[in-house]
Amino acid sequence: MKLSSQARKAVQGSHTFELLRHFSTASFVSILFAIVIVAAILSVFYRSMALRDMSAMAERQNVALTRAFANSLWPQFRSFLASVARLSDDELRTHADIAKLHAAFVAQMRGVSVLKIKIYDLQGRTVFSTEAGQIGENKGKNAGFLFARSGTVVSELTHRDTFSAFEGVIEDRDLISSYIPIRGGPAGVAVEAVFELYQDVTPLLKSIEETQRLLTLGVIVVLGCLYLMLMFVVRRADKIIKRQENARLVVENDLAGRTKELERSYRNTQILHEIGCTILQAPDHPTALERILAHCLAARGFDVGIIRLVEPGTQNYRVAAHLGYLDAANIARHHAKIHNGATGRLTRQMLASEGPVVEQNVQGCEGLRTFKHEGVRSAVAIPVRAENDILGVLQLGSRTPRALESEELHWLEAAGSLIGIAVQKFQLFDGLQRAKEDLKQSVAELARSNTELEQFAYVASHDLQEPLRMITGYTSLLAKRYRGKLDKHADEFIGFAVDGANRMQAMINDLLAYSRIGAQGKDFAPTDFEVIFGRTLQGLQVAIEESGVKVTHDPLPTVRGDGIQLGRLFQNLIGNAIKYRNGNAPVVHVSCKQGDNDWLFSINDNGIGIAPQYAERIFQIFQRLHTSDQYQGTGIGLESCKKIVERHGGRIWVESEPGKGSTFYFTLPA
Repeated sequence: MKLSSQARKAVQGSHTFELLRHFSTASFVSILFAIVIVAAILSVFYRSMALRDMSAMAERQNVALTRAFANSLWPQFRSFLASVARLSDDELRTHADIAKLHAAFVAQMRGVSVLKIKIYDLQGRTVFSTEAGQIGENKGKNAGFLFARSGTVVSELTHRDTFSAFEGVIEDRDLISSYIPIRGGPAGVAVEAVFELYQDVTPLLKSIEETQRLLTLGVIVVLGCLYLMLMFVVRRADKIIKRQENARLVVENDLAGRTKELERSYRNTQILHEIGCTILQAPDHPTALERILAHCLAARGFDVGIIRLVEPGTQNYRVAAHLGYLDAANIARHHAKIHNGATGRLTRQMLASEGPVVEQNVQGCEGLRTFKHEGVRSAVAIPVRAENDILGVLQLGSRTPRALESEELHWLEAAGSLIGIAVQKFQLFDGLQRAKEDLKQSVAELARSNTELEQFAYVASHDLQEPLRMITGYTSLLAKRYRGKLDKHADEFIGFAVDGANRMQAMINDLLAYSRIGAQGKDFAPTDFEVIFGRTLQGLQVAIEESGVKVTHDPLPTVRGDGIQLGRLFQNLIGNAIKYRNGNAPVVHVSCKQGDNDWLFSINDNGIGIAPQYAERIFQIFQRLHTSDQYQGTGIGLESCKKIVERHGGRIWVESEPGKGSTFYFTLPA
């Protein structure tokens, strides 16, 4: 994203970059003046420190010379000092020892930079000077003399245009004069005289001044270079900061644009979310579509809107919802037919393109008479779709001219899809309601049919008992009375009749018991399965003894149920385990485990087993896997077991493999 000219001017005029103004050419003079002042201050500071060090050094040298004098000449000079105390100044100048002392001092000071020496008595009288004209002068009020007489060394730097030295008169000299107390003994001894030395420091001072000039120039050059380097760094930093500021403004502009897009997307998503909530919460189809249409008008700023849906199985459009019409008669003017192009132009184009169609000049285009009557200036048609199927059309109109951006069209397409979802939802809901009613009727009819079937089975089995007993009685009588008196075929036929009557009797008994499971069941009560297991073994005692089966069990619980039916359940399952044995020693084991909400019972045997594909078929009535010649039975026992278990709120199933035995499982609520 490129930075706009206004943003660039804002960057250039920003206070962030005012630092560069302090390093412009215009500010160079003031900066140079500041550098000179700093250099001067440093120069003065250096001179002051150098002069102080030079004075201290010269003072130490003068003190050392004075001590050397005190050690070598002072005994001689002390007697001289005592002898001249009463002499006048003129007598003192012409004293014979002055020349000797002068010669001694000249000899001792040879090779050092001392130019003049004076000695004062304690009254301040000059008793000796290398310049004879100064002998006799009184320095009693001189501050340096007074400090020295009190025992303190005092020095000062002075400049003399002319000065009388050992060698004669010299000019333009810088001198350090030191007033030094002379003691005839250790430091604690009283001061006896004051010694004054003049030391020439002109070369040292010139060296200090030269160093001061070089230092000042060096400081100016260094500070100038530092300024130039700093100005270069600042200019570089200024460019970097400007680039960073430009980048920041670019990011801010981009972020602001993205923020607006996100806010707009959030508003659009929020409205779509409200439409979704409307779909979920609306009590009926018309209310939901009308609320969705209201959201679309408010969100996109349209004035008129209508939703028309294709009636299933036809090519007719019907008005499902409408808002904003000034004249209700215009609603009916919308074309209902889509066959042979009889629908409105905008809808026709939408169907052809399968996407949104926009008309920005409704009043100046062909067709759209209904929207023209409503004063619409701009219009859009959006397909109401569910996946790839177009279920109808959403038409929106604005009474003021307006253009639609691609983002708005995408949003309207999403709204059209949500309307399609709403239509599908209510169609599914209506279908579900119809299916629910149909299912309710089917359940009622099935319950009635089952009741009638149970009643029929009970009545039929009960009414068949008497004639079947008659048939059984007479066929048994025939078998007893005429066995062996007729031919062998007659005996065989009579045997078939007796066997068929017995099997019919067994089937009727099982059918009668099956019909009583739901019709004549007892109320549930606590039932001890240990007792049921014991009674079952008693009922199967003959079969157990004949087959030699070994029946074992784990501890069994007490559950709520119909004790008679649960006993029949155990009798059928354990009886089947005994019946369908193979050549191995038969073993049957009953166990039970408690789950979270139910008891899981299992009856395991080592019999002939069942193929997995028949695991569900065996629980259907009259479905047998073996003939009566192989294994006797009616095909009702396992169906009765299933009905008993389901009446108690459980389920039953089998796990088995041929030749490996079977395990029947059933659950009962805990």
